[in-house]
Amino acid sequence: MDKENSVIDFRMSVEKKAENALAVSMRELGDSPAVERYISGYGNVRAKQAYALQLALYLRWLKTRGILMTPDALVKDNLRAVFESGPTDIETKRKHTDLLAAYINGYLIERELSESNRKVAEAAIKGFYRANDSPLFGHWKRAEQKPETPPPALRPDDVRKVLAAMPARVRTPLVLSWQSGIEIHRVLEMDWSFALDKTPRRCGSN
Repeated sequence: MDKENSVIDFRMSVEKKAENALAVSMRELGDSPAVERYISGYGNVRAKQAYALQLALYLRWLKTRGILMTPDALVKDNLRAVFESGPTDIETKRKHTDLLAAYINGYLIERELSESNRKVAEAAIKGFYRANDSPLFGHWKRAEQKPETPPPALRPDDVRKVLAAMPARVRTPLVLSWQSGIEIHRVLEMDWSFALDKTPRRCGSN
């Protein structure tokens, strides 16, 4: 019973922290019907908190670009850009799409956020526009993270230590492949006739 109570207390503590964090983000976002409409789509308070925070962080970044819009103004500005611009005015139509791309593929990568965090940020911001009937115009792709540095090659001494610990029947073909460069499947195809034949030939030939 004590263990169950501890679990319940822990869950209540997590929920309370999420509620407090959500309240902070909502105050930062201001009195906004657009935000209320967006957040109401999530029943879990932790999901609400996570997405509200991502939206608040995006608006902070927009301010650094000189874009001082409330969430509601952001929605309306995107609608005007998409529907009130000329049919071929792609730059205007993509205004908010390109801003999001610059945030996800530029700013967040520069800050070395993980792929999963960038994915959450993208989903949160796109979801906000979509929930307010103001979907972003055009296509863009979240950039792949920088490739990780491959691990260094094993040192010969380390390879020898591993091979020495193996049974002879396993060690022998591996040593032959390692020292000669012959593919392991070729080594395994060898038989005594191949070893005793002095005529040079390729492994596997008749």
